[in-house]
Amino acid sequence: MEQIKEVHRSHRRLHVEDKLSGRAAYGADLRRSDLMYAKGVSPGCAAGRIEEIDVSACLAVPGVAAVYTARDLPGHNGFGLFTDDEPILARDEVKFAGDVAALVVAESRQAAEEGGRRIRFSIAPVKPLLSVEEALASPRRIHPGYAGNICADKRVVKGNAAAALERADVVVEETYHTSWVEHAYLEPEVMSVLPMEGGRLEIRGAMQHPFYMRQVVCEALALPESQVVVHPDVLGGSFGGKVEISGAMAARAALAALRLGRPVLYVLSREESVAQSHKRHGIRFHVRLGASREGTLEALEVRALMDAGAYVNESPIVSWKTVTCGPGPYVLPHVSYRNTAVLTNNMVCGAMRGFGTPQAIFAMESAMNELAQRLGMSPTELRRKNFLHEGDATATSHVLRDHAVSIAGVMERAARALGFDEKFARYSRIQEGPLRRGVGVACSIRGVSFGADSEDTGRARIVPQADGTVEFMCPMMEMGQGAETVLSQICADALGLPLERVRRLQPETDRSPDTGAAGASRGTFIGGNAILQAAAALKGQIAACLGAEPVDFSQGQVLVGDRKLSWEELYRELCARGKTPDAAAAYTVPLMPWDEEHCQGDAFISYTYSCHAAEVEVDTQTGQVRVLRMTACHDAGRIVNPQMAAGQVYGGMAMGLGMALMEEVEADPRSGVIRTDNYDTYLLPTALDACPFCVEFLEHPDASSPFGAKSLGEPAMEPAPAAILGAVNHALGSAGAVRRMPADLETVFFAAHPEWRGEKE
Repeated sequence: MEQIKEVHRSHRRLHVEDKLSGRAAYGADLRRSDLMYAKGVSPGCAAGRIEEIDVSACLAVPGVAAVYTARDLPGHNGFGLFTDDEPILARDEVKFAGDVAALVVAESRQAAEEGGRRIRFSIAPVKPLLSVEEALASPRRIHPGYAGNICADKRVVKGNAAAALERADVVVEETYHTSWVEHAYLEPEVMSVLPMEGGRLEIRGAMQHPFYMRQVVCEALALPESQVVVHPDVLGGSFGGKVEISGAMAARAALAALRLGRPVLYVLSREESVAQSHKRHGIRFHVRLGASREGTLEALEVRALMDAGAYVNESPIVSWKTVTCGPGPYVLPHVSYRNTAVLTNNMVCGAMRGFGTPQAIFAMESAMNELAQRLGMSPTELRRKNFLHEGDATATSHVLRDHAVSIAGVMERAARALGFDEKFARYSRIQEGPLRRGVGVACSIRGVSFGADSEDTGRARIVPQADGTVEFMCPMMEMGQGAETVLSQICADALGLPLERVRRLQPETDRSPDTGAAGASRGTFIGGNAILQAAAALKGQIAACLGAEPVDFSQGQVLVGDRKLSWEELYRELCARGKTPDAAAAYTVPLMPWDEEHCQGDAFISYTYSCHAAEVEVDTQTGQVRVLRMTACHDAGRIVNPQMAAGQVYGGMAMGLGMALMEEVEADPRSGVIRTDNYDTYLLPTALDACPFCVEFLEHPDASSPFGAKSLGEPAMEPAPAAILGAVNHALGSAGAVRRMPADLETVFFAAHPEWRGEKE
């Protein structure tokens, strides 16, 4: 009888019917007769000392029950997954326009809103530092512990890039800019807190990391962890944005629920969400890329400046990912890549799909295109000449020996699907009329899991049931990426069971083991490996109890020595011996050789290789760009669920289209207040902007990964913006026509008509 195999099959997403039918319960769907409503209130200025918060008029509003400020917090007033320097409630000063300094709690949303409008803040204003240059030059420190307002300074140093660039035959030296980007999830942030018997609190809502929610609440309210339980609701999108801010909201709402003894619902409006949430970092890259006349890369030097915003948050992690993955999948004998994160009084920047790499890929791939043009080569010809292969060393000197280094094959498939080489030659000839076409290609190397700068551990628990089914816990949050389905498929194959006999319990802190946040391209890899470890632990438990080895799972049965037991029989026999089958285990990424000062060594345990290609049409009379077609190929090891994986890439390409052509958070240059605070001013791609997408996978199962499956969530998006910008520049006739994202109407128009740029300025 053929072995049951659930991995590598296109199963329908679990519980999709609930979302399609509207039965799924999201955080804002909470309805209770005793519910109270919370609203966070910001002073609305980017920098200043808080001298007084007058809440008297607020408390006079009918229905307003209480107003809380930082002085009401009994514990630690700070949040942030890696650096907890952002206040839950601003106490003595505000550092950006989204700081929340007071929480109004009322019997109705309307009363909370009206109460919030009546709070009066007395602020001694301070001139905000609203650019990286201002912040670096100013003697004022936004945070006392960071000299020069520098909160991270990461660098890769390999060989001697400066000397190699002096010797290089051809050097491209240019500057590339990217801007702030909003996560733009459909569901705004929402948290609710419900008092329980015995003084316990239940936290619900939209979140990526339930255990982090518990940590923030317990530290802020000086509570033991046993007094707080977290039950996440269905999550309506995140992309990295619902980690930290959800923790702050949970702590504020928990303070109110604890004081009032009533359940509290806290939902942000879209404008509040945009003002308060963290953004994708805007980064400026100054790139020097040198090569021989034959096109062999010799050296890369990058100096990047990153606006971190008002709090450190995850900027050190983002900076690290930028320098380790930014040089791309190329052989580079000499590298000097430095990314400096600078604190300003702008919006806080943090985790967003890619952790700084979409920006870095845009800079590197744009420089590669400009170099190819200088050398008289096509973009694919230059890349073919310089790709990494097995046995080569990355920019961090990681010698690639333990997995298939497949970027060359990945690019060939993506380029072939678009007809890239033929179209590049055709569109490079003089095009008549205002409509011009172009093609672009971009490649990436993405490290699997957190990487050498952070310990990464995942945990799982498997509990067989009396009816022959198996429940398991691995609390990687389902954000729409398909984690629930993919982890269930891995668990089913680990136990030799069909998918319908495996049930994943929803993440909650009372029963689930802490396995970290869903993010950083770690869900399938870390969660899947933890499940395999738990399955191995279950085998050991069975062997120890029944006194027989080996133990194996196959075809819905448990093989114990020379016996074959059904799962029902196994459960009964273990119970008869006084044992309850229940196995938990952890998987930790092995320590790798790493020199943090120079970022040299094995940066990641393995890598995902990706390439996107795009074809566009540019109207030179209006600056409008129409994406005609996009193709992609990824080697993410064995693909657990091909249909859902393709969906990930479709979404990644659509997100990349927005970042490339229209998405930009704009702030007032004098006040730092965000202007694009809703989707009528913050432009997003719609179905009318989408184009035909073609997705292929080049599968090389990875030895370190569960059933060979590596990461895909972030690689699915990373190369897309660079591919589109490359195509726009090709259509405009110069690889360096546009060196900033987004390439909006005005930017493209003036790139097509540089003779009119002076009138604009």
